[in-house]
Amino acid sequence: MSKSIIQDERYCYLGSSESMLDKHHIFNGALRKKSEKYGLWVYIGHYTHLNAHQKDTDVLIELKKIGQRMFEEKYGHDAFMREFHKNYLDEDDEDAYLDLGKEDFFA
Repeated sequence: MSKSIIQDERYCYLGSSESMLDKHHIFNGALRKKSEKYGLWVYIGHYTHLNAHQKDTDVLIELKKIGQRMFEEKYGHDAFMREFHKNYLDEDDEDAYLDLGKEDFFA
């Protein structure tokens, strides 16, 4: 298991819970192995995780934006595009993420 480049400790990334956590790969499906390889995953509370996949897809999109930002800080934009083939950020997203903490980004 690779170390997350997004999260250092084991707690719900979207809250503060430390129990009933699922490992959420930021880029799933065919890109799940790349998420694991590059540490693009976070812990999310089990019920929050289920809800995100079933109903709250906006959370998944925001996590993809954060994942892209963190990847690009380490490897650059061109490498992200080679590996994941889609840009999840636009200029407004980049400015918002840089100006706000994660708590504000998901508010």
